[in-house]
Amino acid sequence: MFTPTYDQKWLQQKIAEGDDGFINAGGIRTELSGNQMTEPLTSLHAQRKAFAKFVEWKRRKKQMSQPELAEKIHVEVDEIIEIEDESFVSVEPSTIYALAQEFEIPAKTLMAVAGLTQQDNKKIREASIRFAANSGNTTPLQPEEDDLLETFVNTLISMR
Repeated sequence: MFTPTYDQKWLQQKIAEGDDGFINAGGIRTELSGNQMTEPLTSLHAQRKAFAKFVEWKRRKKQMSQPELAEKIHVEVDEIIEIEDESFVSVEPSTIYALAQEFEIPAKTLMAVAGLTQQDNKKIREASIRFAANSGNTTPLQPEEDDLLETFVNTLISMR
């Protein structure tokens, strides 16, 4: 996980400037508390999860692998992996635009779901939270998924 470091003088200046003690860096709106950075707002976590699941499910619905999607939208496969497993710090706007084109969703809306815009759209936020809360996969693994999992587990076990 990325842990940012901040110049104390800069932080104090940002706090003094107002904005209700919030700063925005890389699309992540974060609250300042004294000299400490606190966790991003909970709804942002839900939006990031919704964005991740949206990308994964749309890719799967199109019956594409992660490498196929990456090739089609001209990004590195590790970027797709980071998006889908929610480990991204921020996503390049060009990647959001390419995903929006591929999945036929307005780019501005997808950027909001990914948490990359300043706009506070209550409808998008609520829809993202609802989607994130209900997107946990409870279906059994497909045979191919089970085979891939077992191969991965066996590789990990062999590295003892």
